[in-house]
Amino acid sequence: MFERANNILAKSNKVQALPLLSDESFSKSLYNNCNLLRIVLHRSIENNIVVNKWYRIDLKLVTEMGLLMDQHPYSVHLTCNMLIKNKFGLQHLIDTRPITEDAWDPEVAQSEGFLCYKPIGGIEYRINASAAALQGTPFYITMTTSSSSSSSSITAAAQILPLTVGPIFIAETQRERDWYPDNLLEGQQYRALQSCLSGSIYFLLKEQWNDGTPGKIWDSAIIMTKILLKLFASDSNHLSNKRVLDLSAGTGYIGLSIAQFYQSNQHIAPPHIILTDLPEALKLMEKNQLLNNIQSSHLDIVSLCWGNKMQAKSITDQGPLDIIIASDVLYNVVHFSSLISTLRHLCHQNTIVYLCYKQRGFTVKEENSFFSLCKKYFSVRQLKNIEQLQLKQFENSTAVKIYKLQLRSQPLWDQLLLKFTR
Repeated sequence: MFERANNILAKSNKVQALPLLSDESFSKSLYNNCNLLRIVLHRSIENNIVVNKWYRIDLKLVTEMGLLMDQHPYSVHLTCNMLIKNKFGLQHLIDTRPITEDAWDPEVAQSEGFLCYKPIGGIEYRINASAAALQGTPFYITMTTSSSSSSSSITAAAQILPLTVGPIFIAETQRERDWYPDNLLEGQQYRALQSCLSGSIYFLLKEQWNDGTPGKIWDSAIIMTKILLKLFASDSNHLSNKRVLDLSAGTGYIGLSIAQFYQSNQHIAPPHIILTDLPEALKLMEKNQLLNNIQSSHLDIVSLCWGNKMQAKSITDQGPLDIIIASDVLYNVVHFSSLISTLRHLCHQNTIVYLCYKQRGFTVKEENSFFSLCKKYFSVRQLKNIEQLQLKQFENSTAVKIYKLQLRSQPLWDQLLLKFTR
């Protein structure tokens, strides 16, 4: 867990749909429901700095799909805050200013964030001399949209997910470097997501966008985690002693957040969390586990490829699953059958599946084909208007829908057939 050094202000207004780009119909569809934008690094940053010297951070404003967002008719003003592990109450250690004139990048000159209709921007910062005592202590910089009146129009069109970069170290002298390795940027990009435990506690999440789908945090994961943590905060026994599987967990944010909640509260009967994904995606989850000091006593990170019956059986052999969270798993039509097959082999009659879905590039026909196939084996119910969880508010702002699935009762012949085909 991490403490923030300065207050980070957030505004929550109802979000309206952004205008689509003027392009082919498929390209347009990829911008559907892109109300939660991302700030990402455009170039690598300097990890070793000295106090009282200005440093530049080059940024991009993109959709969750990574598409440049140049259709914002407003300036996006950013503020920077320091995020320091196990330290808090540090004030006014960081100064910011607009990017100075740059002949190579004239479109970002004088921007302290992003200018109107410009997806490329940035900010300059320096660490005050009063921070010299932090020499050798790693810290991160979180960039968030300002709450000043000049940027009040930002949330009228979109919400913007802040970016955290680092780790950064203060040194006595600047180490000269003429070039930056191509892979350095991938190791510098994080999300500091606020925990429900405290306004000053953050879950630090590492992203690796070059990894594709598993390497970034998607909207449904953010929404589902908010809902679950709010539920657990009101009833910490909600998942006591249960087995919870996060299917195709990607960064691991949902499952790791649940584990962090119970660990922080020293709960005597925490759930057993199982994070699954493709073999190449497991290392990122393990990094995020270590980054937030989450213990492994009630946590497994295992490989599970959709359609692989033996891998599914190795999980259920350890005990039946009570809850499966399937967040943003609908992104390729050709995988619909293997996804449903895996859900069938993981579930027993009392298993509850929470399927979080956000319509993006699928046609209505493609979308209906999945749920038609799904309803052959599962009862499917969309969750709406859950007042205590403010689900309607989440739907309005991000277009994420949540469905509850449970295996249908089967005739004896079908049960025997399924048993022999597992």
